[in-house]
Amino acid sequence: MEKQVTIETLTILGILVIQGVYAIVSLKLNLQLQTTLLEKAEQQKLKDVNHQLEKNNKQLKDYATSLEKDEDRLRRFKHDYRNILNGLKIAAQKDDSKALIKQLDEYSQNHFDENTLSKFKDVHHIHNDMIKSIIITKLAKIYDDKIPYRFSCEKDIIDFPFISKDEELDIVRIIGIAFDNAIEASEGLKNAQIEAMLYQSEGNLEFIIRNKIDQVDKDQILKAGFTTKNDHNGLGLSNAMEIANKYFENIMVDVDTKGEWFTFSLVLLPTN
Repeated sequence: MEKQVTIETLTILGILVIQGVYAIVSLKLNLQLQTTLLEKAEQQKLKDVNHQLEKNNKQLKDYATSLEKDEDRLRRFKHDYRNILNGLKIAAQKDDSKALIKQLDEYSQNHFDENTLSKFKDVHHIHNDMIKSIIITKLAKIYDDKIPYRFSCEKDIIDFPFISKDEELDIVRIIGIAFDNAIEASEGLKNAQIEAMLYQSEGNLEFIIRNKIDQVDKDQILKAGFTTKNDHNGLGLSNAMEIANKYFENIMVDVDTKGEWFTFSLVLLPTN
């Protein structure tokens, strides 16, 4: 009887030892798997971040190149205008000013593309690299998509009332989402137009963007999954609202759908 008990005890102990070893091995394998997955996720995240940085750097280079080209063109144009104005003086004496003025008008049209000159208008007033970068990126996208647009930031903005680096990143995300929504809504729209502005009033940082749309319901457009386009998931605006809710004490987001315009506004209040 005692021998049988001993055998049973040893058997149970053996099973427990095997289970323990199995549990340890399984735990170790599981930890290794999770570590591998985390490493892959981090690598993919780093890859995505690097890709976005490369894209933003390209847009910034395009912005700098555009400014340099426009500056060179304006310098040459100023030089040519002096010669043309001297010609106008002589032509005026010969009663041939109309022909020369026509020539001057044609010259202006051939050497200046109004849209190109205003591609990144007022962006230099934004003294925050991340905000400036996302706006440059989106304006370049709008320009490339040939959507009529206007961006305004008439005065220098130096003091940005961010409470943390995370909030700064989230503000960039919200602005990006707002631009993406306007671009998406403008695709295929006959009277498409986008207007955006960034300004500071009494310490408040305000960003407003509006775009032409077909009439939609304000309550509907904020629901997750709502979209007026095919092959889109419609999560953008609901995500923007969710991000803003994390900072409800100093961030206000609102949308409005009056007439043929959809307006998205973001207000960032300074902290006490």
